[in-house]
Amino acid sequence: YRGAPELTAERFVEANGKRWYRTGDRGRYWPDGNLEFLGRIDHQVKVRGHRIELGEIEAALSTVAGINRAVVVTAGTPLSLAAALLPETGVVLDIELVRATLQTLLPDYMIPTTLSVLEQLPLSANGKVDRKHIVEQLALQVGEQEIQLIEPQTKAEQTVAEIWRALLGIEQVGQESNFFSLGGDSLLATQVITRLRQQGFSAEQPLRLLFAKPELQAFAATLVQSESEQAVSIVAEPQHRYEAFPLTEVQRAYWMGQSPGLPLNCGTHYLVELDGEKVDLERIQQAWNGLIQRHEMLRVKIDEQGNQHILAETQPFTFDGECKKVNSLKEAREQIHHWWSHYSQHDRETLFAAKAVDYGENKSCRLGFLFNYMTLDGYSIMLLLQELAALYQDLSVELPSVGLSFRDYVTQVKVNPEALASAENYWRQRLDSLPYAAALPLARDPLEVGAAAFSRREAKIDKARWHTLRQSARRHGITPTVMILVAYGEIISQWSGGQAHTLNLTLFDRQDVHPDIYKLVGDFTSLAPVAYYPDKAKNLLALAQEVQREIAEALEHREISSIWVQRERARHQGLTAAVLPIVFTSSLGMSEDLFAEEFVSGFPQLSGGGLSETPQVWLDHQMYEHKGELLISWDAVDDLFPHGMLDDMFAAFIQMLENFAGDWSSPLISDFPKTQSNIRQQVNATEAQQVETLLHQGMFDVAMQSPERIALFSGETQLSYGELADKALRIARLLQQQGLEAGEPVAVTLPRGIEQISAVFGVLAAGGCYVPVGVHQPAARQKKIHQTAGIRLVLSERHQITAMTETETEVEIETENAASCDVVWLDVAEAQSCEPLPAPMKVSSQQAAY
Repeated sequence: YRGAPELTAERFVEANGKRWYRTGDRGRYWPDGNLEFLGRIDHQVKVRGHRIELGEIEAALSTVAGINRAVVVTAGTPLSLAAALLPETGVVLDIELVRATLQTLLPDYMIPTTLSVLEQLPLSANGKVDRKHIVEQLALQVGEQEIQLIEPQTKAEQTVAEIWRALLGIEQVGQESNFFSLGGDSLLATQVITRLRQQGFSAEQPLRLLFAKPELQAFAATLVQSESEQAVSIVAEPQHRYEAFPLTEVQRAYWMGQSPGLPLNCGTHYLVELDGEKVDLERIQQAWNGLIQRHEMLRVKIDEQGNQHILAETQPFTFDGECKKVNSLKEAREQIHHWWSHYSQHDRETLFAAKAVDYGENKSCRLGFLFNYMTLDGYSIMLLLQELAALYQDLSVELPSVGLSFRDYVTQVKVNPEALASAENYWRQRLDSLPYAAALPLARDPLEVGAAAFSRREAKIDKARWHTLRQSARRHGITPTVMILVAYGEIISQWSGGQAHTLNLTLFDRQDVHPDIYKLVGDFTSLAPVAYYPDKAKNLLALAQEVQREIAEALEHREISSIWVQRERARHQGLTAAVLPIVFTSSLGMSEDLFAEEFVSGFPQLSGGGLSETPQVWLDHQMYEHKGELLISWDAVDDLFPHGMLDDMFAAFIQMLENFAGDWSSPLISDFPKTQSNIRQQVNATEAQQVETLLHQGMFDVAMQSPERIALFSGETQLSYGELADKALRIARLLQQQGLEAGEPVAVTLPRGIEQISAVFGVLAAGGCYVPVGVHQPAARQKKIHQTAGIRLVLSERHQITAMTETETEVEIETENAASCDVVWLDVAEAQSCEPLPAPMKVSSQQAAY
């Protein structure tokens, strides 16, 4: 390839000191060395609002029995998927069987509308498949053919279908369409319900119903039509723009949690790291200063009373410190993190800062952007980065105007009183039953940790694998976020003794109250408690469905947050029962549109690294999608946990995710890290040859070897092993004089102390079986026990025997044989006049002792 003169320079890439020809083919190596062809880079298409890899459909078709080769194209108007199938020699393909098999492998929108069997595939002059010719052939068959979906019939079905099309960006929706299989998620579900209410459709707990019945026909059947609900809206109030306004519930929790002296106190910072070559830092500064003027929450200040103020002007942004050059990316990252730690420890009010470090020989630059998410949520940060990239490319670009203030939102959006009362009633009923936070093993008491220092673990799931995982979830009607939350909950449960636990779920809950609401930056987050119940008897699908129901309930009652739940549990159950320090944050569904395309040319790209910190949090799972890949990170206070434990947990978590693309009908199984498996094997290696011995033999052996050794302490009295054995053997003689048989039960009714223990050993030494009967048991109860156990002899004390004898005639119990209730009461003190047995009686180890 290197010598091909007809190839343009753009088709060459430099790697490892060589020039390579870029063919445009996609593939992956398997561990066994085989290379799997996944189609062409330029064979990604968009059909019905979904980005589809044609190679993935072709790969699925190639696994169907009887198919030798398959080529998938788009054809017709509007575009739909069509497949040309080349059967194996002598095979007659059953098209409906092929379609049914595909439905088990791919989501509905990836099933070709047309499946056409060809005797041979058309080839181009150089021997490659002639896709253009195939498109022309299949277009005749496709024509105007639509996917076979049953059209929505009722007014409710048509309204739901219209809303789904608008929110999901798809063209065709039928009665059998599944909201989550089409790409819906919890964030979009809340918007569905809002729009339905605005169009006059409602139901009792509609959000929960959408999760429970995601098929369009079934969900629409639950709706009733009434008067259209007045859409909640707010108006801009620029005249009040710079007046103080209150913090939101989450903002206040963050603000109070930073107080020095509280355990695990820290800032609320989020570090994003970017990387690029020949970065124009001056241009970034100009772009960012433009954003400061555009977005008011970049100019906000929080006063000592816990109110926030938007400032009319603020200091211009500049990069922190001199941009010193280092030799490697590793050193550059270290510089960024050293800079970050300065801010997280000393300047918790910082709303925004940035640091740039040059490294390497190619004018590479590592940038760290520090945000404060007490004033910015995840969506806002991603929006700011996208706008920063746009301004970097063209400083004069006119961004869409924002006719709304975060202050307008906070001061005007009110919770519906009926919804609030319903939510409070729901969560009050769950206060006692909601599981506590996971009892992860700790190296330190969290109450003893002052300032919290976070570190990050991160992993990336590549585009092809993530696409497979995501589609696997949607085929089962599960959102990708729920799928990953199941893995997170299961791993945490496994490291917490297999117990149920409650996670703190981050919700990005900005209400659709203004046309510009999604252009606005601010902190719209809320928190919801979500319980995870591990169950080895349930498969992955059943666990995911249960978690999805939990999230649906939390969303249905989101007017009450986990902050309220924690406060109420602290009041009634104590602080330990209240804390929910393990967090799950997902930006899926929120960031897809923002990061669907690459940043503009020349702007540094999102890179690995980054970090976040939150007061009173132990562990925070975060994830977002970028360029089709899934980026997952765990930010945690390492000092809290045993060394290496979080590394093992994270590795097991990623491994579990890798298995999710397979069988959802099997129970969840986590492969523990090898180091842990080895330790468990060592701890559990307790196999040893069992030596038959008797329950009482050890005491008599010690009495023979060390008779002076102290056996019992009772107040000021001490008894040696030799004395204990002597007393026991005298009691054994007393029992034998009463004709005790091997294995016969003997009741011991004595208070705790030397005599009670001596009596037990005496019964065993005589070959009997002891039955403890408490001295405080009522006479009738004692007699019932004697009858049930077949007691003939009772060892006791004189005063107890006298008391029982006096009440014997007063106690009547039902019995078929009154004689069986007759017992002989023996005073253990009388045994001291008996000659002790020379040794305990020999009995079988299989005989009952107790």
